[in-house]
Amino acid sequence: MGKCLVLFGDQSAVFVAKTSRGSCSSTSTSTASLLFTMPPPKSKGGKMLGLINWRLKVTINDGRAFIGQMLAFDRHMNLVLADCEEFRRVRPKKKPGETEAGPEQEMKRSLGLVILRGETVVSLSVEGPPPVQDDDKKNALPAGPGRGMPAGRGMGMVPPGRYYILP
Repeated sequence: MGKCLVLFGDQSAVFVAKTSRGSCSSTSTSTASLLFTMPPPKSKGGKMLGLINWRLKVTINDGRAFIGQMLAFDRHMNLVLADCEEFRRVRPKKKPGETEAGPEQEMKRSLGLVILRGETVVSLSVEGPPPVQDDDKKNALPAGPGRGMPAGRGMGMVPPGRYYILP
């Protein structure tokens, strides 16, 4: 059974239940100015959550740009980028006697795993989609060191179907 929202002239709202025939019913005698079905609730962090594993370009407030795969974020917009590269524009210094400095150069530096403070983030843009994973690699278990055993205290585990009675 879905929900309908009825808005009245003074913009107050009343929730009413849908009947089995699909129409909305209300016990209110007031006339409704708008009647529509409520959309499903949206997930928290929808846009950002959809960008996990995507390759992003993040510009921060000092002009530097970072390009990397976004692994995580939080409510403060702190970002974790993997395989990150830093790009910054550098103006060469003027030599004495010259009127102009040379053209700006873009410096590139490979950083690896980076955590960016959300306070410094100015803009985000998508550089590329997440990397493609083969179906074989998704379902395969990683190789482990051996057989897992429970770590108990005192008495060992009892095999299934056997019961020990303690005196």
